[in-house]
Amino acid sequence: MGDSRCLAGCLAAIIAPIVLIIMFVSLFFTIFPSPPLPDNAWMEEDFQENKDLLVIVRDYLVELGYTYNTNSIQVSYAMLDGWFDGTVFVGLEHGRVPIANQTALDAIHLLFENGYRVINLSNNHIRFQRWSNRHQGRGALYMTEGTVPYTRSPTEITILEPLSEEGWFFYVSQ
Repeated sequence: MGDSRCLAGCLAAIIAPIVLIIMFVSLFFTIFPSPPLPDNAWMEEDFQENKDLLVIVRDYLVELGYTYNTNSIQVSYAMLDGWFDGTVFVGLEHGRVPIANQTALDAIHLLFENGYRVINLSNNHIRFQRWSNRHQGRGALYMTEGTVPYTRSPTEITILEPLSEEGWFFYVSQ
């Protein structure tokens, strides 16, 4: 009988803090819910704030002259170290190429400071990724030609909604 009282007391001592932690975490997420995901209206506002920078980078990437169907041109911000090395990746054939245009380099730096994380020219569009998690990315997309982005998979871009400027879209990708 004494052992069962000890066991019950030990279990209560273990379970009570777990229940308190669960209650605290639940209360925390009720009071401080996660921010809403960026949507078209949010991206439109962000697009208007960064439009001049986005256009400078768009023009620079298009003028590089690499063929889109064989090379993906990518500029990314190394979030962990907080640095940007001033190069673009132009596929395995060309590797990393320095950004020779100082205006474009400054615009890329400012976009990264403003929260953009990846800029990618691929096939017939340029993606300016503003938000992402493990499952999707969201941001502004510019069509370099045509009206439908060509991707590796037809389900890669799941949402494509026009922004206020011709050729620019809010996108969600998987």
